[in-house]
Amino acid sequence: MILILKFVLLFTIGQSLYFKFTSHQQSVKLFSVLRIEPWGRWLIGITELIGLCLLFVPALSWIGSVIILFMMAGAIVSHVFFISLKFDGDYLLFTYAVISFFFSFWIFKSTFKLV
Repeated sequence: MILILKFVLLFTIGQSLYFKFTSHQQSVKLFSVLRIEPWGRWLIGITELIGLCLLFVPALSWIGSVIILFMMAGAIVSHVFFISLKFDGDYLLFTYAVISFFFSFWIFKSTFKLV
């Protein structure tokens, strides 16, 4: 089950990374609204990529899930207070952030074990 959640995160975050790193018009517009274009787009993209890579390293999976958890918490807060839940005519980006937040929490809960 955890592997399925990881692949869902790979799809949702991987898709957004493609748009961030290729300077897609929607991504540039979103980060311009936040007034952190272009450096914020790159920094957030690199951080999400690191978290996504760590997610697939069994011993470090919990660290990757924490990184993604905090990045998605930031995305949710940004959408609620600065961007709007509906961006460019749909709720897709906000929905992806919420799904990724809960899936990364579930992965963290399942992979982080105290000794």
